[in-house]
Amino acid sequence: MIFDKNRYRVNELKKKLSREKDPQKQAKLKTKIEKLRKSPDLFIKFYNDTGEQVVEKVPPEYRGMRGAQRYEHLRAGQSETGTFTPKSVKTAKVKEINNFYLEGKLLGRPGYSSAKTCCNKIDEHLGAFRLIDLSTKPDILARHFAYFPETEWSPKYIWNYRTTLHASIEFWIDTHELFMYNPVDRIKIDKCINVIEYVPTREDFEKVYMMTFLVGLGDEIRYMLVAVYESGLRINEVLQWKIEEMDLNPPRYDEAGNMIFIPYFTTLISKQGQGKKVKKRNPMSRRLWEAMTALVGERESGYTFSFRTPPYKLLRWLICNQCGHRVFDKGHVEKSGKRLHAGDYCPRCATGILESQNLNQAAGVPYSRLFHDYRKSVKYRNKIEKRLPKELTKDFQGHATDSMDEYYLHLQVQDLYLVAQDTWETKTQGK
Repeated sequence: MIFDKNRYRVNELKKKLSREKDPQKQAKLKTKIEKLRKSPDLFIKFYNDTGEQVVEKVPPEYRGMRGAQRYEHLRAGQSETGTFTPKSVKTAKVKEINNFYLEGKLLGRPGYSSAKTCCNKIDEHLGAFRLIDLSTKPDILARHFAYFPETEWSPKYIWNYRTTLHASIEFWIDTHELFMYNPVDRIKIDKCINVIEYVPTREDFEKVYMMTFLVGLGDEIRYMLVAVYESGLRINEVLQWKIEEMDLNPPRYDEAGNMIFIPYFTTLISKQGQGKKVKKRNPMSRRLWEAMTALVGERESGYTFSFRTPPYKLLRWLICNQCGHRVFDKGHVEKSGKRLHAGDYCPRCATGILESQNLNQAAGVPYSRLFHDYRKSVKYRNKIEKRLPKELTKDFQGHATDSMDEYYLHLQVQDLYLVAQDTWETKTQGK
């Protein structure tokens, strides 16, 4: 049974209004009656699994009479038909629920591997809790996310972790036809823009670019860095570019000087979680066009880059802290047959110690993901510096959702200075 508590309140106020003689109080009562009429306060009555009648307020997310009917069906439907949920289904442990989700819904489907990674961590921290524990004691999950045990995780991974936990419990609830809330719904994680200090800037990129000359890396590595920095795509997507699928002709203009053609490349965008790739065409910046023109040369077809997998080994090396000798391939086998690792003596001077180093460290920039961090740079450049709308920034980098468009946007700390900057400005008097 669904009833409107405010309707009863309106009837009581009408009786009070009929007895009231003061015009001002009458006006207040009329205003209150009108507000209550516009905002129904819906409740439901139903019999629970033990046969007791329960009165429960309809949650705000089930708005209106239709929403209340849906909620009544969820809460009352099963118990009133006389079919009761086994206790073991309600008290199952999170570890069992995760395994059921992986094997029952995701096995053999896209997303299984990443979900399993999250489920392993969920099992490690929450696996021993029962579903009824999470439902009746919301502080368990609230405390878990407030003091998240994986301190090095980015907000994006924490969001994925929460999403996996929610999906796992939701699948358990739906499959076993449990009429209960998903306890993870209580946990809200803001998809806010992150403020960090290592968004690669243009100056950072130029330092890395120049360091390739000092280290002795080839031109193709430099062109690869330019391609990732200018396009904002994943390195694996860049390495799949084909010459016949790009147009390297110079830009063209109409008689009024308006640009009517920009050189372009065609790329396959990986759609994570959907198990498919989408081919799209993107215009080139001038710097990218110059790099691709030099790289392609006289070739007319084939892959643009000779690498099929990212050349991370060329961007990481062992370096002697005494003589500066570099060994580019970790685990490199010397003539003696010994593999070199960090902490070993230098094979050249025999007294220095080999240490790990990568291109970014050598250039003195703080970020660590040698190609992937440039996705943040492109997002920052287009959304903050150029102020382009999200429809353009999403499509340019192949982000299908608003959330992914937000995840890759990181403000620099200096961007927050405007909030307090004026409080530090000295005002000269008499001028």
